[in-house]
Amino acid sequence: MSGFYDSFVASFLIALREGVEATLIVGIIIGYLVQVGRRDILKYVWSAVSVAVAIPLILGYYFVVYLPQHDTFHLQEKLGGFLSVIAAGFITWMIIWMGLRGKDFASSIKQDAASALEKGSMWGIVALAFISVAREGLETALMFFGVADTVGEGENSELLLWGLIAGFMISIWIGYLVYLGVSFINIKMFFNVTGYLLIFVAAGILMYGIKDLQETGIISGINVYLYDYSLQLKSINTSFWFVLVNAFFQIEYLFVPTHAQFISWIAYIMIALPLFTFIILKGRMPFGLFSSRKNKVSKAENLAAQETTPKEVENMEKENVEKKKELV
Repeated sequence: MSGFYDSFVASFLIALREGVEATLIVGIIIGYLVQVGRRDILKYVWSAVSVAVAIPLILGYYFVVYLPQHDTFHLQEKLGGFLSVIAAGFITWMIIWMGLRGKDFASSIKQDAASALEKGSMWGIVALAFISVAREGLETALMFFGVADTVGEGENSELLLWGLIAGFMISIWIGYLVYLGVSFINIKMFFNVTGYLLIFVAAGILMYGIKDLQETGIISGINVYLYDYSLQLKSINTSFWFVLVNAFFQIEYLFVPTHAQFISWIAYIMIALPLFTFIILKGRMPFGLFSSRKNKVSKAENLAAQETTPKEVENMEKENVEKKKELV
């Protein structure tokens, strides 16, 4: 049962979160193309999405299947450590990105799609679909590797894959229902709640990455523990709730952490939690960082509020300018 929670549940959460985001982006793009009468582009968008989906599958096979069979243990630990740290960084970036978009997520995607069409080439919007899905796939592959590196091989690997498949299947279903207009889920609330969960997931992956790098000698301090509660860990590590929580957050390493592991974990939590909370409450980064985003969102809201094509919006703006000149 421990393997089920360590493997299936953790990969399921990652696939669900990333899958919902990817399907929403694709659904919004397709919905916009249908709205403006450009169904002729849909086949190219679907082709781009299909190619982009292949990226995490290829990377997942390389990291989980090929790499363990062809590289030495030392190289695997070194690569695993670096990729775990990178995965934690990707999770953080993704959480911040979604926090900044918030309720304007759909409007922002429509603005990007409109800008691509206004340039007079269908390849702009095809590229938007490809890059959006490929980016989510790359994030998924890195986070999936971070989880896979902590659970071992054998039956656990199969559970990882089943969790990934189940998460993606449900995310596709959610995305399709949202596309049809069934608002049974608050998307902003969904991303906020999973964002907080993924902060602790990222902290656990980061701590495990530090462990790998210490075992290879890149970071010193292996086997020099800040404290040791391994006896207490043995008394609870088979309980249902511990196994469930540990599947997400890798808290077992907090019972016997090295100095570097504990410092990295606590520093990440102390930075990421207040930052994400600030973004949710204020809708922006602290200290005015990336403030140009506000102007882009305002344009997106204005465009989404009108049932007009981008060209019609441009003509209306020109008419307003001419009227102002006449008044002057």
